[in-house]
Amino acid sequence: MGLVMATMASASSSCRRTSKVVTNAVENDSDLSQPSEIQLERVFSGCIDCKDHALILRRRSGDKFAPASVTYTDLHTKKERQGELSAYYYNHLLQLIKAQGFMDMNNQYAMGWVDSLIVKISVLVGNKRKTIQTTNEGEVPPQLWGIYMAVDGAVTHTKWHDAE
Repeated sequence: MGLVMATMASASSSCRRTSKVVTNAVENDSDLSQPSEIQLERVFSGCIDCKDHALILRRRSGDKFAPASVTYTDLHTKKERQGELSAYYYNHLLQLIKAQGFMDMNNQYAMGWVDSLIVKISVLVGNKRKTIQTTNEGEVPPQLWGIYMAVDGAVTHTKWHDAE
């Protein structure tokens, strides 16, 4: 019994709250208060009937707690879907893009490829826009590839207006 009490006392002292205050990254990121937009376009070069598409995620207002509008466009049929992405996912996506150094990356990677996945991504925050193009998604820096995947992942949380 004494060993159990000593273990419990030791465990409780190791779980004390420290005086270090963790700040909320969303509250302190001034970029989130700027109008912003993320565009991602994927074209499967040399592929017939592939899902070539464009995505636009946009928040016009400077309200960092406002959701982003999402537009998905099938580049073959030009059919569009409209939806809304919560501020939670959109803000974290913008923060990830910033943390990966997107604005400092090259404008092009892996150009000159054929029969590959062509990707164009453009990010606007406030009055700063950066566009990166590649003709082979698999030949980009891991940070950029991670951004592509993060956009895809965030968009899965879109509430589509057509409920398709």
